[in-house]
Amino acid sequence: LRLHPQSTLCQLVVRTLAMGGARNFRLAEVASALLSLTVAAVVGVDAATVPANVRLFFSEYAEGSSNNKYLEIYNAGTESANLGDWAFPTVSNGPTTPGVHEFWNNFTAGAVLQPGKVYVIAHGSADQKILDVMNQTYSYLSNGDDGVKLAYGTEADHVYVDAVGDFQADPGSGWDICGIVAGTVDHTLVRKTSVTTGNPDWDASRGTTTDNCEWVVYPKDEWKYAGVHPGEYVTTPPQAALNCSTVSPVSISKVQGNGITSALVGQVAVLRGVVTADLQGKYGGFFMQELDGGDGDSSTSDGIYVADASVVVSQGDLVVVRGTVKENYAETQLVDVSAVAVCGKAPLPMPYFLDMLPTRNTSESILEPLEGMLIMLSTPVIVTDFYNLGRYGEMTLSSGWNVVASQVFDPLSKEHKEMYDLYRDTLTLDDSNTAQNPDPVPYPGTGMTYDNYIRTGDTLTNVMGPLSYAYSKYRIQKTPGFPAPAVQHTNPREETPPDVKGRLIIAGFNVLNYFNGDNPGVAFSDSRNRGASNADEFARQRKKTLSAIALVDAAVVGLLEIENDGFGAGSAVQDVVDGLNTATAPLTYMAVTFNVTDDKLGTDAIANAFIYQPKLVSVVGNAILDSSVDPMFLSMNRPTLAVTFKEVSSGNEFTIVNNHLKSKG
Repeated sequence: LRLHPQSTLCQLVVRTLAMGGARNFRLAEVASALLSLTVAAVVGVDAATVPANVRLFFSEYAEGSSNNKYLEIYNAGTESANLGDWAFPTVSNGPTTPGVHEFWNNFTAGAVLQPGKVYVIAHGSADQKILDVMNQTYSYLSNGDDGVKLAYGTEADHVYVDAVGDFQADPGSGWDICGIVAGTVDHTLVRKTSVTTGNPDWDASRGTTTDNCEWVVYPKDEWKYAGVHPGEYVTTPPQAALNCSTVSPVSISKVQGNGITSALVGQVAVLRGVVTADLQGKYGGFFMQELDGGDGDSSTSDGIYVADASVVVSQGDLVVVRGTVKENYAETQLVDVSAVAVCGKAPLPMPYFLDMLPTRNTSESILEPLEGMLIMLSTPVIVTDFYNLGRYGEMTLSSGWNVVASQVFDPLSKEHKEMYDLYRDTLTLDDSNTAQNPDPVPYPGTGMTYDNYIRTGDTLTNVMGPLSYAYSKYRIQKTPGFPAPAVQHTNPREETPPDVKGRLIIAGFNVLNYFNGDNPGVAFSDSRNRGASNADEFARQRKKTLSAIALVDAAVVGLLEIENDGFGAGSAVQDVVDGLNTATAPLTYMAVTFNVTDDKLGTDAIANAFIYQPKLVSVVGNAILDSSVDPMFLSMNRPTLAVTFKEVSSGNEFTIVNNHLKSKG
């Protein structure tokens, strides 16, 4: 039997003969070795030969938090490698047969690794920073105790050229490396720049100290070298100095192109333009735009976002910038900026006047060519949503009210589709601040107060700023140097509700995940708790909730988002009742109880509920409207509640239905 000197089979012979020393191995050990050889021979004799000018090896390995795991392979040779000839076999914990892989994993069909480049295999749910440099996904990367090797050839005929871990035995939680116990767990390993070839001898590769190992061990979730092998920096020629005389070989519009993504992604570009928005302080960069109207092509943008704050710039500065083109969450940006030259002042370009927001199905074709440019909405727009105003400093604008199509037409009808297609798209007005919970809330003007407020239905004019794209939305970024949007209260605040000449007040109140932290519910520290994180936070929530409900003085209140922990003492709904009775008078309120198993209304952590004033109304009956009553009640895990009440003074009966509706959009 002839064996390749680098083959796993040959190495197995050497290891087996060394089991008892050069003179003292026993017959039983030889028999064991022959058995191992037989198994290996069934798998295939490794007779493959790696091309002389191709040198692949593992340049990086990361075992981080959650699914933040990846392998990086570097080609240190002078010829490209057809990865169809390679594989990365693995074992899970301890192998079934010592020395033999359990899983033969192939690279993506057609993949080629060029000289001096890397190939990254990552978990599909890894952090976006990893996915941005990923070439292939693989869901079963190491948890620190799973060996992986780099193999050339086929499963039946291959040679190992590198390894992280081995195929011999379960190492426990992980392998020691560079003197770090279980260093293959919760660490990122980067190959030293002195290493220029793979090493299938894992023991030699991992070493016992920082000096004799082949790796540099970084803390968990350190990915600064992901997608680039540090060894490349040794041979990368220095870039030429950049100044105001540097010629820009490409324009911003050339970088942007007339498609969704830039054709120059990954390339270094030198761009010249004027700073239209200095957002370096809270947004981390600035917008720049070409002078003199750009290239005159309406299908290409003349502006771009530069993700850099290393050199201070100001609005109106003429700058020359060198950086790398990147599609960051589908926005074309200039990143990894290596130089910025400030070359005096230049006039700001005229904003692009957008007369009306595009329809839903034309949004991309109209707004994408404006990405990065200074725009102004030339007609008034309506605030249609400010759910994220307090937390993210953003609100939604539209050219008009968009009635939910399914409120008018059957969702499966032709009319529904036609109405839906004609929707005016929304545009987000953002505060150019990446931090959460801004204080003060940035709109309107300098910040929100009780008297300086904004409401859904109010009208904005003079909306102006650079157009960005983030989190799947086009956004106008609030920009220092431009006037704040003017607010017209076209949906003014009413100090009192309209008088409908009724005798009873019926109210609905979303108590916003009212979890009181007591038995029979879950503790504040429990992962199932959706409400206040501690007793102090709950006390604040409770005080505000009870004062608002008490002030309304409703005969019946339908509650939403209350903890689903029954109706007895200590339950969330009884806590509301007790608090209201303390604030008003004993027995002012009572809770409507339902006959349910384990005091659970459905299976969600939150539920709907009713409370009422027994001096004004009494309960006649109630029902849980779920699919057991009618298949049309698709309430999923949060069923609808219905209660019939009788007015004490008149004997009149009425029924109220309480439903925490899902979105119909």
